[in-house]
Amino acid sequence: MKTNRFFTAILSVALCMNFVSCGDDEEENGGGINGNSEKRLTKIEIYTADYQTDYEHESTIEYEYDGSKPSRIVLDYDSEVYTTFEISDKEIKAWHEGETTTYTLNNNGHIVSDNQGTKYNYYNEGYLKSIEEDGDLETFTYDNEWNMIASSYLAVPNILYPDKILNKGNLYIFDGFEQYDNFAILATAGFFGKTSKYLVQEYNYAGEEDEEPDYFEYKLDEDGYVKEVKVLLSTGESDIYKYTYENIK
Repeated sequence: MKTNRFFTAILSVALCMNFVSCGDDEEENGGGINGNSEKRLTKIEIYTADYQTDYEHESTIEYEYDGSKPSRIVLDYDSEVYTTFEISDKEIKAWHEGETTTYTLNNNGHIVSDNQGTKYNYYNEGYLKSIEEDGDLETFTYDNEWNMIASSYLAVPNILYPDKILNKGNLYIFDGFEQYDNFAILATAGFFGKTSKYLVQEYNYAGEEDEEPDYFEYKLDEDGYVKEVKVLLSTGESDIYKYTYENIK
């Protein structure tokens, strides 16, 4: 798998978007689990394969709630607990192999920093603007509907939404899940700001030598929520993410 996808191509598959109401006006984009959805995510099952054959279950991410808010996330890898996230109003603590990462939340419930020195900046509208890490600054570009289309790393539009499929679950679909990336897991829970309006279908590495696009194929449930996405990587590898929801009471 390509490493550190988020920083090299920006929210790899930001399969992002906000729920659209049945009325004439569009609801405000909420982002992740905390978005304006009728269902909320409870589980992601991850399957990996080479060349789209013999997919094997690799890991499971489960999301727990205290009332309307996420309270705990557990990543289980190969039938063993790999990372646990405990969530309060002001911070998130992630435990992994005896090490703890602490994330600080702002009043909107978005992560603004961690104890490793990384800082996360947002536009006034609530969308991720930049990430500062070890002296490097990664900035993100959006279109006029707040769909993320590029990162400063590539400096050209490289996240494509040709069919404009609404992302009713406010999810990030990120091809970093199988790398057990904290960003991917927490972004899917809405902790890195609002998400794009549509589902990403192509991730183009224009400007990088010998890089072919990645593609994403979706299966939706009867209510229009993503139940499965197949990530087709230029390397020939592929992943399948299966999503489970519960109705919001």
